[in-house]
Amino acid sequence: MLAAFCGDATSFTVTSAGLPDVQRDFTSFTAAVQQVEDARIYAGFHFRFSCADGATLGSQVARYVTGTLMQPRR
Repeated sequence: MLAAFCGDATSFTVTSAGLPDVQRDFTSFTAAVQQVEDARIYAGFHFRFSCADGATLGSQVARYVTGTLMQPRR
């Protein structure tokens, strides 16, 4: 959703309330998704194919929502 509004190449930084003074810098939303996918695989929560399928599904849902539900009011 954010990539649809801001563009995928938007740089941003995130911080965590649980890890004070730790921040992550990303050059795109795709880079952030890739890091989350890798973390889930390295932690043993998921397989690579399930992360790829989840990212694809998420993109499809975001396209549907922005194309059908999030329209300007008339």
